[in-house]
Amino acid sequence: GQYLGNSLTSLVEGELGLEVKSLKPCHRLDKATSGLVLMSTERSVVNKFNGLMTGEGKVQKTYYALLKGAPEIKKGVQAVGKDCWEVDVNIELKDAQSGLRGVAWEGGKECRTRFEVLERLEDGTMKVLCLPREGRGHQIRVHASYLGAPIVGDVLYGGDMYGVFGVGAAKEGHFRQGCLGIMREMKGKLEDCLVCKNIEQSF
Repeated sequence: GQYLGNSLTSLVEGELGLEVKSLKPCHRLDKATSGLVLMSTERSVVNKFNGLMTGEGKVQKTYYALLKGAPEIKKGVQAVGKDCWEVDVNIELKDAQSGLRGVAWEGGKECRTRFEVLERLEDGTMKVLCLPREGRGHQIRVHASYLGAPIVGDVLYGGDMYGVFGVGAAKEGHFRQGCLGIMREMKGKLEDCLVCKNIEQSF
């Protein structure tokens, strides 16, 4: 990635006393997303796991997100049940410096994501199960935004900067997203992020 040090793999190597650059991630998460990351010192293990996730399709990534908006049926979006939608539109890199992706009607990378509402909250947000088929960079974030219900706190893709993100979502541990974007928008430092502080206090 873009970091030469202080990455997740380097931090784990230091914690476990492993040789520098010996640990390899089997998959990745966006930097502002929390979740399980599998790693190995053996390249054969990494390759096998990658095969299970892609070619063989025996491993499915599952994400939980807090969305806000009104999902709409349009080109590339179809309802597949009550409070369940599937977004099937290609995405492409729009800006290399920021990493911004967007919908691509010509070219781009094929990807499909299913969104299943688990609970609708009184403030208008939805706890949603997200099931990406491919796992492209920013896939869920782009597809949620295109669906008309961006992720709360994900200001890069149209999410509400404040909302209930720092309180309800953090306390229940459902989602941790958008911290860097929020602080960048406010021209502040990540350590001053109220969202992160709320998360730390809730566990």
